[in-house]
Amino acid sequence: MITEGLLLSTDGEELVDGRPLGHGAAAIKIVLVVKLEAYLWRPNPPISLMRDALNETIAWPIDRLHLLDLPATDESTKKTHRVSF
Repeated sequence: MITEGLLLSTDGEELVDGRPLGHGAAAIKIVLVVKLEAYLWRPNPPISLMRDALNETIAWPIDRLHLLDLPATDESTKKTHRVSF
């Protein structure tokens, strides 16, 4: 596992760092980083490593995500899914 985050969108037209996600990508808000030196799939300077992405929204391939079966802890996360990759 590299990180955990919240799945925000899989809409290909959703913008992340000013660029559309495109087909097969998801917008993820990073909430926990396990492998600090892992590279982002779509870097956007100054964010190129996972350690830089904590609390940021990044793009990641949908087929590389794993849904986590964790209960939501507050109202802001009840409508989103926790994922790891």
